[in-house]
Amino acid sequence: MPFEVFIANHKPYGKHYMLRNIKTSKVMNKHFKTKEKAISFAKNAIMISEKKKSKVVGNKIIPI
Repeated sequence: MPFEVFIANHKPYGKHYMLRNIKTSKVMNKHFKTKEKAISFAKNAIMISEKKKSKVVGNKIIPI
């Protein structure tokens, strides 16, 4: 389950980061204040669900 981090800017959150599942194109309904927090969350999600480590490539977090 690879993720992509993108910037969203809508009320009531203002500018924030969200995650999109690349395979299904679904957006996770979770808002992050910083890009680093979003990346950390995605890495943990990959570790828990797939039992694999991940790496960051641009705005994408992919399992190794």
